[in-house]
Amino acid sequence: MAIQSNIPFQLQLISGPEWNAETLPITRFYDQARLDGAIEPAVAIKENTELAIMFTCANPQARFYMDGLETLPQERLAEDSSGRSYLSPRPYPIPLFSYIDYPLIPGYYWLEVVTMGQHYFAPLQVEPKRLTSAQWEVMRQELNNELYNLALDLIRQSTGVGEDRQGALPLELLHRFIVIRQHFPSVMAALNDLLTRANYRV
Repeated sequence: MAIQSNIPFQLQLISGPEWNAETLPITRFYDQARLDGAIEPAVAIKENTELAIMFTCANPQARFYMDGLETLPQERLAEDSSGRSYLSPRPYPIPLFSYIDYPLIPGYYWLEVVTMGQHYFAPLQVEPKRLTSAQWEVMRQELNNELYNLALDLIRQSTGVGEDRQGALPLELLHRFIVIRQHFPSVMAALNDLLTRANYRV
């Protein structure tokens, strides 16, 4: 994942209340959105913190995307052809999230800027106030494991695979098996129909 250079826009987060705000410039961007353990957040803030953004660009068609933008008042937003909400460049800060309305919960968020056909990604980390980063990471991993096990149980119940075969098939293969079993009759019917047609060889 290459780090972008010569960024053709300026992006700053403004964290905290107006009387005690901290400006956090974002200067490190990537060409993909993927957290693989080797990427450090471009910026980190604490949870339940008021947040605004300063997004300026010479290209008025540039777009800023972020998870949760759809919760903002519609007059601040525009919508692209795929239905995603975005912000256009402005010469002034745009309030994003506040403690009263929709504060960001701890986790990782991808900031994305699209301009002149190029995509620029920057990871944002929202840190918990009452937990250390290590404690939060342990809790997050435990929740992920629990969700994984729940999904595995659901697949076992729907396929009839018993507990004794838990390690025999990975979760991904079990999921593929369900998809194949679900669509097999319709796919085979379509193939048989094609086989009986006179022009199936064309």
